[in-house]
Amino acid sequence: MMYVAAVQWQPLTEYAKTLLGATALAVLVGVVSTALLSVLLMPLWLGAVGYPFTPAFPDLAMPEKLWSVLGHVVYALPATLGYALVARR
Repeated sequence: MMYVAAVQWQPLTEYAKTLLGATALAVLVGVVSTALLSVLLMPLWLGAVGYPFTPAFPDLAMPEKLWSVLGHVVYALPATLGYALVARR
């Protein structure tokens, strides 16, 4: 739902309707969601709940973060491509 809300912003609207644009936006969503959620918020949250193995802040452990980016991109692809296919009609 956040993706659909974001692509209502005029500069992204037409770009999100093409398959190439949707694929590029999936990569952007993957990078941004990893940076915000996995690198920044997760270490803070784990520290706040008292998890004993909390990673350092910011959590930039490699190659785990590269796998995280890949996972978020793969997760975003169906949403971005599905939106592109439906929005073209």
